[in-house]
Amino acid sequence: MTSGTFLLADIGGYTTFLSAVGIEHAKEITSHLFNHMVKVSKRWKVGNVEGDCLFLYASTSEPPERAFRQVQKLYESFRESVAEIASGSTCRCGACDRSGDLVIKFVVHSGEFDTHRVAGRTELIGPDVVVAHRLLK
Repeated sequence: MTSGTFLLADIGGYTTFLSAVGIEHAKEITSHLFNHMVKVSKRWKVGNVEGDCLFLYASTSEPPERAFRQVQKLYESFRESVAEIASGSTCRCGACDRSGDLVIKFVVHSGEFDTHRVAGRTELIGPDVVVAHRLLK
C-alpha cells in the first residue's frame, strides 16, 4: 500500500446542465474545463474522470497547505475557463448560454491506496479511496 492524497473536483449543476442542453457542446465544455484543470495539476496524477468529477491523486501525503494551494489553482482554473467560455462564445445554444451556471466543489482526503490494471488503465483501490468518493455524496 502507498500513502497518498486524493483530490476530487466535482462539477456542480452538471446533471441539470446536461439534461437541459445539447450534449455536443456540453461535452466540449466539460473537456475544456477538465483539460485546463489537469494542466495546473503538474504534481498530481489523473486517477480517473467519472462523468462530472475529476479524480486526482498524489503518491505522497500532501501537507494541508500544499493541498489547499492545489485546490485554489483548480478553482481559479475552473472559474477562468467558465468565464472564457461564457464571454468568448458566439454560440447561443443551451450549453454555451448556461455554462456560467456551473460550479465546482472539492474533496481532499489522505490515506492508503494500491493500484491494479483494468482495461489497460491503472486504477486506484482501497478503503480510503472509497471514503474520498463517499465524501462527495
